[in-house]
Amino acid sequence: NTDLNANSWSNNARNLPRNIVKLNDFGGSVGGAILKNKLFFFGTYAQSIQPQSISASASVLSAGAQSGLFQYKASNGSIQGVNVLQIGSGAGGPGTLNSAIGSQFQQINGVLGDGILSPTSDPNISTLNWQYAARRTIYYPAVRFDYNVSDRVRLNVSYTQTKTVYPGANAAVFPGGIDTTDLTSSNSNNKIAGLGIDWTIRPSLINQFHGGYMYQYSVFDPENEGIDLTKVFPQAWAYGTSVYASNIYPRQPISSYYPLLSASDTLTWQRGKHEFIFGGGFFHEQDHYWNGPGGYPITTLGTTSNDPILSPFTTALGGAGLTTSQQTSAEGLYATLTGRVSGVNIGGGGRPLDFSTGQYKPFGSYNLDESMFAGNMFVQDRWRVTSNLTLNFGLRWDIVGDDHDVNGAYSSPASVADFWGPTPVGAIFQPGTLGGVANPQFTAKTHAYKTSWKNPQPAIALAWSPQTEGFLGKI
Repeated sequence: NTDLNANSWSNNARNLPRNIVKLNDFGGSVGGAILKNKLFFFGTYAQSIQPQSISASASVLSAGAQSGLFQYKASNGSIQGVNVLQIGSGAGGPGTLNSAIGSQFQQINGVLGDGILSPTSDPNISTLNWQYAARRTIYYPAVRFDYNVSDRVRLNVSYTQTKTVYPGANAAVFPGGIDTTDLTSSNSNNKIAGLGIDWTIRPSLINQFHGGYMYQYSVFDPENEGIDLTKVFPQAWAYGTSVYASNIYPRQPISSYYPLLSASDTLTWQRGKHEFIFGGGFFHEQDHYWNGPGGYPITTLGTTSNDPILSPFTTALGGAGLTTSQQTSAEGLYATLTGRVSGVNIGGGGRPLDFSTGQYKPFGSYNLDESMFAGNMFVQDRWRVTSNLTLNFGLRWDIVGDDHDVNGAYSSPASVADFWGPTPVGAIFQPGTLGGVANPQFTAKTHAYKTSWKNPQPAIALAWSPQTEGFLGKI
């Protein structure tokens, strides 16, 4: 319970209260016979509820900086100021606040009361610290049935699950719900089902079968599934934090679903001094990985070396006595206030591929559907040579399939020479040695490598137990 916890040093330094930390774990189990000597049941259920608060922070421009006043420490230690909007106007650039940036300032200033502002070493920037509630709930149900079909056949089935619901797992850029795509959840749902059959064919011959199905599902930021990418415009400010900060906005709705089916069978035959074991198994895994959407523009504000305003702007700042570092910050403030764009990139990993057409599309997700199969077989003999000497030997053989994407989303070099590119094949540590493939090609394909069929694994071992009586007699 929070009442029993001390506050953290960082919270004390920022005048924040203790984070809420509560761990409420409870559960129970029940079991017994349903049909006497035939059917048995065992079940358990547990739940963990964790109400908590999480700390978050963001950089906020001061009121003066939002109006164009850039403050800096002069060489004599005094705090001086220059108006970057006036300097920019004199250098041939705009001298007024960009309306879209001003709208973001209004939103940010409206939620400052939801946190605590702390000064930084930069007089133009404060840190807004706040806390928000996040409640994590985890469910743990499990059940098993055992059934005696006959004196020789026994069957069991089982099921377990771990389900996590965690709204508010990821913090927003700013408090107060300025943008609903920020504060998002992180959930998962993992299940395992099992089947077992033990068959005593005769006292010296026993067969055991086990099968299982594993279901793994995770989802991050599900609130943003189906987001309209044509209306998403992340923005990286050159100074301070944007409402639509490019490192967070939009939260990427990413999910994965990995079903896995497996089975194994073992036959044990006791014959004289030998115990023969024959068996095999397989598994098939299908990995669905749904990436976050891509194709939306990410705008970066700032000035570049070929910006015509940069030279006169820098000259004016240098004349006012600003250091090189201070000049860079002042230029960043001006670019932010006036919405001066230094670059636009494609967010979400670039343009996604449309598998149906083989062409790139402007918006969407690049999803993978991976599949893999593997199997094995083995034979073993446990030979009781004498009462105190056992020889174990056998052979196992594995077949490992290739992990491939069923939609052909993998790509690999068309040849070994394409892998080396302009460098000739084998020319390691030879700078300047060219003559290879000038334009190496990568080919999209379903299978990047072949199934591995030859995996023999022989094994042999001795187990020897010295005759204790003989040693004692000698002693």
